Amino acid sequence: MKKWITLCSLPFLLGLLAIFSTHSAFSFQTDENSRPLQFSKSVEYTISSKFGDCPIYFRKSCGETLRLICNRPIDNMRTSRTGYYLDFDLNPVAPSCNWFNQKDCQEPTAWNICEKVRKYQGIAPSSEMERSVQNKFGSGDGYTCKVVSTCGDMLYVDCGAAADGPAYLLDRELNMLAPSGGLCMAGCAGHDDQWKKWDNCREQANKDLRKKLETGEDVPPSSLMSDF
Repeated sequence: MKKWITLCSLPFLLGLLAIFSTHSAFSFQTDENSRPLQFSKSVEYTISSKFGDCPIYFRKSCGETLRLICNRPIDNMRTSRTGYYLDFDLNPVAPSCNWFNQKDCQEPTAWNICEKVRKYQGIAPSSEMERSVQNKFGSGDGYTCKVVSTCGDMLYVDCGAAADGPAYLLDRELNMLAPSGGLCMAGCAGHDDQWKKWDNCREQANKDLRKKLETGEDVPPSSLMSDF
């Protein structure tokens, strides 16, 4: 009898645990581009409890906001996708919407700013600078060198790093400050100071951009934006 009572109360106890541990359970891992991630079981349970049957089609986080899309089947041929913007307590921060009609899905201001800051890659180089990069580093083995990010007096040039091609951190005269990408497959040592300088510059640039956006200014039209 005791065993039967214990087993029957287990779902109830799990439900209570999910409700009271939402905040800690919601600290799911994120990567630098906030790509879709997995939730803990307690978060999945809480989402199901709050929003009904919610088969998750897409999830993404930015800052302290989660974008969630549920893919609910209507029949064998049709589905209904409902979109939510939630805070880390899984409370809506914008009205739910029909994701098939993007005009219905109003992005919260905080999400919009976070996404712009996340995608910001600095001021785009001049066409002359791009040509100089091409002339100096060229292309080969199916890759083309391109300035993908800038900060202060530094450039990050990608020559197919995703496919083990080289990449470089350069100064404005195109002198190499630090190697990256395929050049570092066997390790790259001795450039920590340059990468720290780059990281600090990017962090400050993002803070400055966020401040401008929060006061109503927009991203300069000459800005580089990532494709993520």
